[in-house]
Amino acid sequence: MKKIALSRLFASLLTAALFIASTGFSEEEAKNLFSADLYVDCYSAYVWRGMVLTDEPVWQPNASVDLNLGDYGRFFTTFFANFNATTRANHNHCGGIDEIDYALGYEVDVSFLTLGIAHTWYTYPSITDSQYEGSSREINLSAEIANDYVVPFVEVNVDYARADGVYALAGLRKEMQIVDQLMMGAEVTLGGGTNPYTEYYFDNNSKSGLVDGAIAIYSQFDITDNIYIGARIAYMALLDNGIQGVYPEDRHPHDQMIWGGLTFGITF
Repeated sequence: MKKIALSRLFASLLTAALFIASTGFSEEEAKNLFSADLYVDCYSAYVWRGMVLTDEPVWQPNASVDLNLGDYGRFFTTFFANFNATTRANHNHCGGIDEIDYALGYEVDVSFLTLGIAHTWYTYPSITDSQYEGSSREINLSAEIANDYVVPFVEVNVDYARADGVYALAGLRKEMQIVDQLMMGAEVTLGGGTNPYTEYYFDNNSKSGLVDGAIAIYSQFDITDNIYIGARIAYMALLDNGIQGVYPEDRHPHDQMIWGGLTFGITF
């Protein structure tokens, strides 16, 4: 899976390089084409789409590389890993790493909309069960309405490898620059899934509908132009009575949870 992801990343970057050559960017513009962000989240739990994958502390290294083409949009690739700080989740192979994800995507501004499309590979290096179905893959579509007040956004994630279902998310986000170095924000979201999605992830045959709701407050403080720290606290609750109290073996028994932690990052 890693070889496949890296080969597709190389092909995407090569295509983008040819595109740059054909569009005639100036030398100064070319210097600002690439940017990168490396950061690690230290959270009290791993909560994903209403599922508490572990209720013990985790470290989650992240990396992203962007190719910024101005009016032509932005190509990006991302990397995510989850490292369990304890062995309670019983995923202590590979030094505690139980998930590694890769994504390739593209975003573009069209009038007041930001539209995006991406492909995500989910891999699980610590799972050795003979019944394990392998990695999961999704097509991710996103849109948000840019404005100076409250930003509405939607995401549609199509799992075509394991669940053969759809998880959609809608939310509102507000960010404020308190001082030059400090940003604070808040976000509220509602998530829902199709019947195949809830059946796969919750061992449940409930109809398509709402899955979870969440509220988060977060901040970022820029220590220098390139180094920052952040904080986040969030509340999650399952909303469908049909999936409340339904916990497959690889999940922890929480219909709701408050969780959060700190982020340490550097940009280039």
